[in-house]
Amino acid sequence: MWVFLEDGGRALLRNSPDVDRWTVAARWAARFHAATRDLSDAETQFLPQYDDAHYRNCLARVEQMLPRLEPPERELVGRGLACYARRLDWLGALPRTVIHGQFFGQNILLRRRGGARQIAVIDWETAARGPGAFDLVSLTAGKWTSAQRRAMWVAYFEEYRAATGQRLDWAEFRRELATVALHQSLEWLTWWQHRRSLSRDFARFMKELDSVLDEHFASG
Repeated sequence: MWVFLEDGGRALLRNSPDVDRWTVAARWAARFHAATRDLSDAETQFLPQYDDAHYRNCLARVEQMLPRLEPPERELVGRGLACYARRLDWLGALPRTVIHGQFFGQNILLRRRGGARQIAVIDWETAARGPGAFDLVSLTAGKWTSAQRRAMWVAYFEEYRAATGQRLDWAEFRRELATVALHQSLEWLTWWQHRRSLSRDFARFMKELDSVLDEHFASG
């Protein structure tokens, strides 16, 4: 028998309100994605794939969840599902790199060496091949102001552009973030629907979904 105990200590990024530290993590993610974007299929075949089948599986699970929701929840999730269905083909065609999969503040440790801010990323069991936006959306989820969230987006955008030498379009970058945020909200709602009594995360991702729809999909 095995027992795995985890204690990241008090140096977890999620415990820091300093947005500058979070932008360090955003830049780290950009460099990681840039470094792994050209790995061959043979090198990454052991990883789960965020492909068309993955997204359509999420769609099916949300459809199965809808009848079990309360009317206000069903209306909100139904709107999200309609927007998501229209973006499936586009989402499935996005370039993929190696991603952490749950790049949240609780999986990022802060440390200092030589006076420079560094991070260490833990809990890689959810690693996969998918759009890098998944990690950035995870990092920037939660109670951030628009200015704080934009600072992390810009940090990632600039770092990825510098690391790859690619010409990036800011509007397309934002479109990718919005669609991935929509997917993530729906994905986590299907996970937490059976565990609502154990955590506030179902309500949290309902708020995330409402925010994403209001900010990016208000016109449908």
